[in-house]
Amino acid sequence: MAVAPHLRQLRKGSRLSQQDLADRLGIVRSFVSLIETGDRQPSLALVEQWVEACGGELVVRGPGGDALGELEEDERRLVESYRGANAEQRGLLARIAEQVSLLDERDIAHLLATLDVAARGSPGSAPGGEVRPGHRSSA
Repeated sequence: MAVAPHLRQLRKGSRLSQQDLADRLGIVRSFVSLIETGDRQPSLALVEQWVEACGGELVVRGPGGDALGELEEDERRLVESYRGANAEQRGLLARIAEQVSLLDERDIAHLLATLDVAARGSPGSAPGGEVRPGHRSSA
């Protein structure tokens, strides 16, 4: 989806000149123009600032049209991770979600330490961060 026409319409609807908006965003007016013509793609952070500067509210919608912007940041990351996962990974995530309420603080700390070790690729880790059988974390 092209964002340029929406950003331009939002700015004009707010009765801001390109220079006014640029001043509010701390960027140069020519960059506002480049974004509005579609010659440059703004970062999500800049889009959020742009919308806020124009008095609007940004709602990020996922591929299914649901409003991910209404979720907290950690909830959004979970949804996006799930959507990007293959069937096997989704099954694992579902099993974890079912069991997480049964974990106590020690279990959670141990699980997080194990994930950290796997992500770092410790000497007991296989390529891709998998922990090799028989190797335990020293954490």
